[in-house]
Amino acid sequence: MPSENIEEYYRRSFFIPWVDPFHNSLSDRFLKHKNLLTSFKCLLPTGHNPTDEQISSFKNLFDFYEKDMQQISFFVAKAKFELWYEKFKNCDYTLPLNAIDGLNLCDVKIFESVFIHLKIFATLPVSTY
Repeated sequence: MPSENIEEYYRRSFFIPWVDPFHNSLSDRFLKHKNLLTSFKCLLPTGHNPTDEQISSFKNLFDFYEKDMQQISFFVAKAKFELWYEKFKNCDYTLPLNAIDGLNLCDVKIFESVFIHLKIFATLPVSTY
């Protein structure tokens, strides 16, 4: 590496080649999962029917955590997801504001796939969100 002084030589030869892949790996690690992490918002009902975007977000979550779904098919999980939203169209329930509220209102026997996703959402480390 041609350079005018020792500091510039080490910067070009060692530091920059080390920092560049390090920066790329950090970007991949955090930005790559941004869409997945924002998909968890679909688990918090709005009091209306789920939109196509919310169903798509649920599909992304289901596909990513498929191994955790205990052999539940997506069609069954989607039906339970829509039923989960239907539950909150009635005024008897307050809308969950976070994953813990959702877990407290979610019956594991009825909404099994939603419960599993809410449990994952509630236990995600704060540093990854």
